[in-house]
Amino acid sequence: MEELIKITEYNGKKAVSARELHQFLEISTRFDMWAKRMREYGFNEGTDFCTILSESTGGRPSLDYALTLDTAKHWAMMQRNERGMQARQYFIEVEKRVNRPLSHAELLLQQCQMLVEQEKRLSQVEEKVDRLIEVHEEAERDLHELPISDKEIPEMSLRDQIRMLVNKYCKVSSLGQHQVWDKVYTTLYYSYHIPLRSYKMRKGESLLDVAERVGCLDKIHVIVSGLFKRLNFIEF
Repeated sequence: MEELIKITEYNGKKAVSARELHQFLEISTRFDMWAKRMREYGFNEGTDFCTILSESTGGRPSLDYALTLDTAKHWAMMQRNERGMQARQYFIEVEKRVNRPLSHAELLLQQCQMLVEQEKRLSQVEEKVDRLIEVHEEAERDLHELPISDKEIPEMSLRDQIRMLVNKYCKVSSLGQHQVWDKVYTTLYYSYHIPLRSYKMRKGESLLDVAERVGCLDKIHVIVSGLFKRLNFIEF
């Protein structure tokens, strides 16, 4: 059967461009006026046709309608001329072809086409997987060539753990370093009876140095940890 008017797919259904139908029917009335008049005969948008806006050569959106085969048949018939009857008969033949059961050969052809499409998709997936594997292997090779040290990161000393905790506590509590350390050493004195300030300090020593020298860093660690617990911090 010769294709008089192009039949397309729209939303999973066979459809006809109203503009192409207008052109085939050789309607002298301007398209927008003709389409408006046709729509006024009780055809419903969403059921009988869908509005389509597309870019035209002038840059302004071009208006068209995707007509169902049944709607296109009615619009053609309503012209009451030879071109309209020709288009109507054409749409009837298209409907017959669409609605008739497929022959065994056509079913086999359809299945073969589906298998070909499936094979294409599988091939594309395999290509992507192969590419990912290639990228991964390339990254592994690059990783082995990097001058990465094999030495372990040293474990943080108890003193540094305390300093880190105090720094974070100052940040979350908005207190100064002096205030926090003063609170820590005061608690050390009243809770553990260790008067750090009474020890003679060596040149360049801080109270934390003295605490490390006399062996009470573990107690200071407990005190600083307690400050966070009172703030209801689980992670710090």
